[in-house]
Amino acid sequence: RWDGANSDVSRRKAASRLRSVLRAALKNDDKAAVIGHSHGGNVIAFALEDPALARAQSTGKLKVISVGTPFLPARRRLIPGRCKTSSRA
Repeated sequence: RWDGANSDVSRRKAASRLRSVLRAALKNDDKAAVIGHSHGGNVIAFALEDPALARAQSTGKLKVISVGTPFLPARRRLIPGRCKTSSRA
């Protein structure tokens, strides 16, 4: 759960909680999907700093969808090959 505060500290705390939830969900070789809107996508990107979760995403066990997320260029690398932008306004 994220308190919605507009700060990296708050988003990183939420990412830590999300990591725990995702690790538990993926422990039994299950699959998972997460959807983030706006800075919720950044919470997911921070969670993917965990190598095991990044690996799960690269192998298809973890699906990530972000909508309207204001990714900074440095964070794009956290979702390799999966961060696409639209030229439509």
